[in-house]
Amino acid sequence: MSLVERDTDNKPTVVLVHGAFEDGSIWDPVVERLSSDYTLVVAANPLRGVDPDSASLAALLRLTDGPIILVGHAYGGVAITNAGCRSENVKALVYVSALAPERHESARDLFGRFPGSGLQGALAAAPLSDGEADLYVRPDRYHAVLAADLPETAALRLAARQRPVHSGALSGPSGDPAWRRLPNWFVYGDADESVPSALHDFQARRAGAAATRVVEGASQILPLSQPDAVCQTIRAAARILTLPIPNITPD
Repeated sequence: MSLVERDTDNKPTVVLVHGAFEDGSIWDPVVERLSSDYTLVVAANPLRGVDPDSASLAALLRLTDGPIILVGHAYGGVAITNAGCRSENVKALVYVSALAPERHESARDLFGRFPGSGLQGALAAAPLSDGEADLYVRPDRYHAVLAADLPETAALRLAARQRPVHSGALSGPSGDPAWRRLPNWFVYGDADESVPSALHDFQARRAGAAATRVVEGASQILPLSQPDAVCQTIRAAARILTLPIPNITPD
């Protein structure tokens, strides 16, 4: 059974994957701008760990026919990096202020590569029975660290409804990266206080990005604060589908 009924023009389905400390509503401005041109699916990222999050996304992809563009924001980049290898329909990846780990590399490993992330001092931990914790961004730090180019009132609303990420998700090792097999695009803000610009640049270079866009003055919360830049990057990825791309073998 297919989740998406496809048109005959074979336009891609754009699957949008949110990151930690947020939910699918972060994509609302992007959906509004792209819905007339593409089939859009907003994935519910469980935020429980690299393996379960990637498996959940891979299951969703199996319900989607035709070419797919996977778009990940922040920690959602970990999910698309891993799930992108599991469907031969995935043809391109877009990393939006996102993490793009190498094999055996964790989110914590990436953050340890470069100084400058404000996340470490902004997190609150709720202990769990498995010895791990649910991590939240403290409401008094959410605006500065994640959403400085939004009004403070908007950041407070986001902080109030944030979804926690399991601490094991940040320390879990990644599998084979889809960015080694698929064309990829990166877009990020140069005022991101969560993921340092040096890390964004390093990841894009390592992945051999088809293009990297740096949005001046933009924060981590790019899909909400700079949706036009995000949509332009997704459209650039969609254009690659007019070129012949080798099929990949699912893991």
